[in-house]
Amino acid sequence: MNYQVIQKSEELISNLKNFSDNLPDAGIYNIRAKLSSCLNDVPDKIKNGLNETRKTEKIRNLVGVFSALTECRDYLELIDSLKYANTDSLKKEVDALGRLLSNDSHPLRYEY
Repeated sequence: MNYQVIQKSEELISNLKNFSDNLPDAGIYNIRAKLSSCLNDVPDKIKNGLNETRKTEKIRNLVGVFSALTECRDYLELIDSLKYANTDSLKKEVDALGRLLSNDSHPLRYEY
């Protein structure tokens, strides 16, 4: 299960980078740069969190992952509301990764 979570996170990052390449270059919110960087350290945090033996360190890493997922979802919502692009499929990927990670890392839960 751990490998599947890491693989899904890397797929999501790749999909987000491909998607963000098609967004406007500049803008008030600089969404393109923020979206393409919001999940960069997620695979490492997942690896550290799932492999950590101390509960506090595991929770710290996984809270960082869930925070990054929430930030990414917020950017996708903003892109959708600004009518730059339809982000439904990417939001589903973010939510699926959160659910997958939640199932593997009790007691943390990702709100989707």
